[in-house]
Amino acid sequence: MELIDLNLNIYNPEIFLVNKELDVCVLKTHEPTENKEVLLALSAPKISEKIYTISAPQGIFSYQMVPIFDRKI
Repeated sequence: MELIDLNLNIYNPEIFLVNKELDVCVLKTHEPTENKEVLLALSAPKISEKIYTISAPQGIFSYQMVPIFDRKI
């Protein structure tokens, strides 16, 4: 498995946590990165709250670009 950041740096992560109920997989790497840690919400979003996801479905991304999706629940 490879992890590629927005600057196209490649890391070799390992799976740290999987939660199928929340549809979350958290990766960690022991290699130094330029990235800050990601904070996860402690509770579910409220109805009508806007949520965002930053992801690369089907590997769609490029240097300094990644799709950001938003949706109101």
